[in-house]
Amino acid sequence: MAGYLIENRPRRDIAFCFFDGQANNHAGARAFYGGINRSWPDLDARFKLDDLAEMLSAEKIHYRQLLNVFSNGDLFSKKAIQSPGHGDGIQLLRIAAKSFASGILDTLSTLRVARSERQRQFDVASKTKASLEKNEPADADEIARLEEWMGQLSNEIAKMDLKIGKVGVGGLAKEDMDWNQAEKFLYESTPIATAQVEIESILDDAERNDEFAKISATQTKIALLIDHTRS
Repeated sequence: MAGYLIENRPRRDIAFCFFDGQANNHAGARAFYGGINRSWPDLDARFKLDDLAEMLSAEKIHYRQLLNVFSNGDLFSKKAIQSPGHGDGIQLLRIAAKSFASGILDTLSTLRVARSERQRQFDVASKTKASLEKNEPADADEIARLEEWMGQLSNEIAKMDLKIGKVGVGGLAKEDMDWNQAEKFLYESTPIATAQVEIESILDDAERNDEFAKISATQTKIALLIDHTRS
């Protein structure tokens, strides 16, 4: 792509961007555009302190609306759906659920590949040991070494099975399924008991209150700055 653009110069500038923070309200993209806006004095001149305070006040109201939506026991009840900010709140939850699900799936996939490799090594060692035991005389030292190696592999496989969820209760496989249910719950607006538990974990009170506190603190700072400027 870069080589093509060098040989075929476009009329306008092109930026290749790889943004982070999508689940955090598109923080990377917002920082990028914020940097562009701050580099244009004429654009900055349009926004006075009063304008910033008004926008921040509107954002604070929006946060209150979201908190009100999230406080409903059933996110798709008639009361919740009719609440201001319901659509934005559900969209934020969809982004968060997708982010959690993707992270768990990546971890689970990596673990399954590693588990498969350990199993392959165990099978090879087992066949080699069986072959050596047929020899006369058998190589006792090599057989003992293989048995020790197989024991280590067996322990690693058992730990991976427990983490994946092949044995015992829970595991990443169940967590992956629960998050898939949560995504289904959010996109189809259909209550699912197992997904509701996962959705509630997204709505962590401490994190939401922390974000709301940041908005309030920033608004207070701008209000003080306005008073100072006017005086």
